[in-house]
Amino acid sequence: MAVVTVVLAGSLGSAWSNGWLRSTPSSGSVAPSSPCTEPPVLLHGSLSLLLDPRSNVTFENLTSGFGNKTGHCATLGLGASPAGGDLVSLRSGAADFLVLGSAPTRAELAQLPDPALYLPEVLGAVEVIYHLPTAKGGLNLTPSALAGIYLGTVRNWSDPSLSVLNPGAFDASAGPLLPAYLAGDTAATTSLSEYLSAANRSWNLTIGPSPSSAGFHGTSVNGTEAMVRYVASTPGALGYVGDRSVTDANVGIARLMDRAGDWASPNSTGLTNAAIAVGGAILNASALPGRSLAPGPDLTAANASGSWSYPLTTFDYVVLYQDLGPGHGGGFNDSAALWLLSFLLWMANGGQTVVAGFGFLPLPGLISALTVSILEKVTYDGKNVLSGNLGGGEGSGEGGNETGG
Repeated sequence: MAVVTVVLAGSLGSAWSNGWLRSTPSSGSVAPSSPCTEPPVLLHGSLSLLLDPRSNVTFENLTSGFGNKTGHCATLGLGASPAGGDLVSLRSGAADFLVLGSAPTRAELAQLPDPALYLPEVLGAVEVIYHLPTAKGGLNLTPSALAGIYLGTVRNWSDPSLSVLNPGAFDASAGPLLPAYLAGDTAATTSLSEYLSAANRSWNLTIGPSPSSAGFHGTSVNGTEAMVRYVASTPGALGYVGDRSVTDANVGIARLMDRAGDWASPNSTGLTNAAIAVGGAILNASALPGRSLAPGPDLTAANASGSWSYPLTTFDYVVLYQDLGPGHGGGFNDSAALWLLSFLLWMANGGQTVVAGFGFLPLPGLISALTVSILEKVTYDGKNVLSGNLGGGEGSGEGGNETGG
């Protein structure tokens, strides 16, 4: 991926002090336009190679949107993660933050030289899609049925494990079931495998949670657009995509059984309910005596416990060091720390209007508040960044190299 460089403008000090960057701007509001008083700050983000194309475009437009609001005081670049894994650029200091399509594991975070945290910034879903004209009332699937399809034990639409979930929807005339899966490692495959591993013992024992589609039964397809074309042109086909971009009339979107036993859809209700369920559980746990919000809570919306919660709800995440001083080995300064958190705060609030323009849903207010509470734990050389008690940006003003990873 080509590096995307965005030039930002405005005075960070005045934007911060009047609260514009810390909250959702009112309609038509603009950032303060006072000129920069310090050298430009260079910030770099690294985009996971597993991200769906629409996620890449969304984050590129989020940086552009932030630039339109704030001006020429910092330069923010986005680049693709290098070979060797998504954490390489953060670990090496080439990136100041990472964008991932699935939550990092504790083992992955342990690979970093200093403690890191992650926070949700974009709300989406993995959709299970199909082409079956006889299924007039739509298609219902349980985790067991979906696992059976991709394990190769369910090969016909008339299989009893499907007909019992969809009475009268199809019969033997529906023909063979033709599953397709995304080739290689993708965020959508990661989400699907994690969901099936948590809900189906056979899947967990044979394939497990993995970004790879190795072991999937069916036809390998390269990319989201090719998946939609394959399913649309192949009666009897079933597949999955990760960017809520399906508009073809020949393609249906399945309902999945959630943990409460409801048939949930990947619409605004299903995704919002899932996000609120996981966010509420984390906040309720942190309110218990002797408990506090962990810097990197287990924040994933997949298979959430709430009613009418779509079980393949996903977040795109940003990962950054909890202390931006030692985490970057002295290559950061307090001004860069303020700019980075300003961008992340805006993204979780006012920037959600940008997200909605690319097929994703705005974060529910509860998740935005949870994101802010996580960012409140970020420090620079032990000093809380959001407290306003940093030294005012002295230093080189550089946060990495001149181009993103």
